[in-house]
Amino acid sequence: MANLSASALKGKDAHIIAVLDTLAKEIGFGLGLACMEMTETGSGDGDGGGYSYGRRRKWGYSCEEEDEDDEDVDFVEDPERTASIECFVDPDGNPIEDDDLQADDSLHEELKSKGHYNQEYEGYMGNYAGTLERFYRSSILIIWPRWSNIGGGNADRRATGSFERLEACDSDTPTAEDRSDFEYLCEVVRFMDDTQDDAIEILFDTAVRWCDVQLWSKAVAAVCGGVGLDAFGLEHLRAGYEAFGFDAIAKTLRPIIIASTSNGRLQFTKNLCDLQECDAAQLNAFVDELRTEILANLRPYSSADELQAFATEVMTDGGAPRLRELLLPQIQKLSGAKNAYMLDAFLDWLHGAFSASPSADAQETAALRDIIKSLLDMLVSFKELFASTTTQTRAHQWAQAVNTVRGDPNVAISLINKCLQYDNAPLALSLLEKMVNQALRTATKLGTVEAPATLSAASTNVILEIVVAVIPGVKPLFEAKAMDVGPQLARMAEAAVTVKLAVLKAKAAGAVVSREELASLLDFTKGLSNANALLGLIIVGLKSLPWNETTWTLCLEEFHSRRASNEALFGPHVLEMSKLYAQKASVQASSYYGVASATANATKAMKLCYLTGGPESFVIVLSRILEPKNENYITNVLVPLIPELKTLATTHNVPLTRAPFSEAIQRIVAVWMAVVLGPQPNMATVQDFASRVNRWTCTCAPCTTLVQFLRAADKDTVQLYRIGAPKVNHVRSEVSTKIPAAYLTLETVRTSPQTLNVKKAAEIARAGKWGSLIAQGRKVLASIGNDALLRSIWGPAYATALGPLLTQEQRAVPVRVQPAPAPVAAPRVPAKRKADTRDVIEIDSD
Repeated sequence: MANLSASALKGKDAHIIAVLDTLAKEIGFGLGLACMEMTETGSGDGDGGGYSYGRRRKWGYSCEEEDEDDEDVDFVEDPERTASIECFVDPDGNPIEDDDLQADDSLHEELKSKGHYNQEYEGYMGNYAGTLERFYRSSILIIWPRWSNIGGGNADRRATGSFERLEACDSDTPTAEDRSDFEYLCEVVRFMDDTQDDAIEILFDTAVRWCDVQLWSKAVAAVCGGVGLDAFGLEHLRAGYEAFGFDAIAKTLRPIIIASTSNGRLQFTKNLCDLQECDAAQLNAFVDELRTEILANLRPYSSADELQAFATEVMTDGGAPRLRELLLPQIQKLSGAKNAYMLDAFLDWLHGAFSASPSADAQETAALRDIIKSLLDMLVSFKELFASTTTQTRAHQWAQAVNTVRGDPNVAISLINKCLQYDNAPLALSLLEKMVNQALRTATKLGTVEAPATLSAASTNVILEIVVAVIPGVKPLFEAKAMDVGPQLARMAEAAVTVKLAVLKAKAAGAVVSREELASLLDFTKGLSNANALLGLIIVGLKSLPWNETTWTLCLEEFHSRRASNEALFGPHVLEMSKLYAQKASVQASSYYGVASATANATKAMKLCYLTGGPESFVIVLSRILEPKNENYITNVLVPLIPELKTLATTHNVPLTRAPFSEAIQRIVAVWMAVVLGPQPNMATVQDFASRVNRWTCTCAPCTTLVQFLRAADKDTVQLYRIGAPKVNHVRSEVSTKIPAAYLTLETVRTSPQTLNVKKAAEIARAGKWGSLIAQGRKVLASIGNDALLRSIWGPAYATALGPLLTQEQRAVPVRVQPAPAPVAAPRVPAKRKADTRDVIEIDSD
């Protein structure tokens, strides 16, 4: 099928195509050849009932490799069908481009009736029927009317026949058939492709050879009107002049040029001056006549070059005043948004030409300024200040494309810059005012209930992106012209901040605002006259967002990082944000990480609050950290914060003896002593309990275990597991004779054998731990610092506040107000007291 053409056919097919091609060239219809292929795929079933072990084997269980008789196989149900038409060519074998050519069902059935030329059958595969594929292929003849768009409308065989016959014609007198071919070729020459240039040459050469001015005029009209003025070359013009004279040329060209819709007719008319064979006066008069007509009737332009050509020609006649009078109204009439970019380029050219060679004539200069101003005013009306571009992005290669609409600030910036450069400052200012008003309207709508229905997220982002870029983009442009647009930029900036905050608020509740996003918003306010008001607006907007600690932390850190550059501007806002953070930051334990997360949260909050808000913010967060009063929180969260407080004080060069650090430490120690240490046990009760335990004389196993428990300071209960009823009764008897019921609680568990549970009274249990709690308390004090530092922190309240934790030596020293030591002084840990040799821990009394 690669060499498909009429010459490749044989026999009856060759004869049929030859007859049809002759008729097509005489009558005028399309004729072509193509290859059609069709495939049917589906489940197949043969006569056998056994299993097939592969392709093209006989049925059954035989293991011999024998060819299967596929002719007995047929489709079980209607197969899937695919068809295509390829290698579409004309009878000469030239390809015809037509991707939309399709065959209908009748052609499918016709092809199927001819029989398939190949078949493949995959036999049974397990419980599934085999797969059957049939392939069909055939050459087809395609005929279509001349008015059809098959082949792009360029496959007219009559045009081919007319061209071939005129090409072969060498007579000086045309026959009726020759005239018919000539006129038909004139009709269709504009549709021809590869042979168009040759057809044009044949038309002009044939008309001149036949000396027929009517046919020559018809050929000129067909070529210039259908193909284009450029297709009628100077050589054709000379040949026509020599054959028919100037009057015939003028009579033919005048209506064609006047009726032409192309602005190229100006250059075509000017090219007529190259026809030197003609009388100069006669030719110049003809050219001037047409030139005047053309310059007064500008056609819809397709490039800036056309406007430049007309402008140059008009200014040759009467300078800028003539350009303003004749061409400017035509440009204004023919310009619009679609060709605004051409007008823009022409305006640049005109201004450049004016600047390169300024005229000394005041009238000329004034006219050019008027033209540029008028064109600029018109151009501005066609431009979209809030222009946008749409790009497609994919998350990965197979993902669906997502359209992203982005604002394009370059349009507005370049337009304002053009106005300023072209000395039209009022127009530039009006453009800026227009953008300000649009931004303010958007900001106002975003604050209303119906905002989601009236403004899309895409349009809002476009306005925001453009405004944020336009303010720093146009500010230096106006400053270069000594124009104060501070109020306009301030209003626009306020609208931009309002829109940005509304966009952030529209995000999902609790969504994190990145630090980069905030930094760009803060950078945007730099240098603006209302920068302080904008920062306040940003603060208010951020506070109105759903609380998100991550977002607020990032915002606070970003604001603080800018504080050094302008304390007066950023300081008050940072303090306000820091206080709000201190009120809302998470300082308690999370349900998953427990006390470890509480310590980390509290440390982080204290550091950030003191760094950004100083003592004011620190006191707020500290009061929240100290709120919980349960023993576990105090021991595992508050006490470990003491070293963190010391480090924080050192970092900020604040003595530990000064508020707020001294107060924080005092509160931690006080709450530990009130909840964890508790009041001192009754000495008489403790001593009585100890003496009774020491008088226990029974040494049986249950009694020995019980005595060890009673002397242990770290145990509150003990279980004598399955010791049996006799021993339970024995222990109960011993206890009743030696230990009062107020000191111990006994519970018999009716297991087999019986179990006895023993529990100390609360005061006895706490008394047993008192010594270890005192030791823990002294370690807490040691983590703060030496005794001199403690006395400086607590001052006159030293002995009263820390009484139970003080040693006899510390109590003996009178309380004096000590000078505050350096905050980095290393703490001194008191020497260990000699351990008590008794089993029952004695209440500390020194």
